[in-house]
Amino acid sequence: MRFAAKIGMLECILCEKHFNTQDVTELKFFPSTGICFDCYKAGVDAPYQKWCFGKTNIYGPGGRILNHGYDPDVRECRKECPDRKLCPLFVTGQINDWKAGEMVRFRDVPVSEVERKKKQKQYTGPKLPFRQTGAMTTQAFLMCMKGVMVDDLVKWVKLQGGSSQRVLRIMRGGVFNGKRWKVNEANGYLKIFYEGQDA
Repeated sequence: MRFAAKIGMLECILCEKHFNTQDVTELKFFPSTGICFDCYKAGVDAPYQKWCFGKTNIYGPGGRILNHGYDPDVRECRKECPDRKLCPLFVTGQINDWKAGEMVRFRDVPVSEVERKKKQKQYTGPKLPFRQTGAMTTQAFLMCMKGVMVDDLVKWVKLQGGSSQRVLRIMRGGVFNGKRWKVNEANGYLKIFYEGQDA
């Protein structure tokens, strides 16, 4: 990433516009890739043949992929693409929610590690079966306690880079780390009833 002559300024590697740390906080520039929001937005609107960023697959008859977009099951998207942390945020529109109401603290690190300041309600119920409150499996468990569509849960887990099969196996299992819960699943909707009971 190139720095502008003026100290504290950052330069987009595509459009060469200059940005500062406040722009990073406002999600106008992403230091982990050296690309600005406007260039990424242009990438979303660009033809598939030019840039697959921020798009989903387009399928034809028989399920054949006509145009390749973001696919969390594909290794290139999940492991190799330099934009892999940002692309799903544009695909789902979550980046717009972040820009509208959430701020981030500037750190030149991958987006997955950026700390968001939006306050979240802290869990105050019975001790959970999982040790790390911020872990993906814990968050999935809390989602299931509120009730969630299975398809939405699967998509969310894949966007986090996790195994949806493993998470669903745990959620449906009803027992983990010496704790047990009841599961109600019907019509693609899953809800967990948990009161902290020992297994």
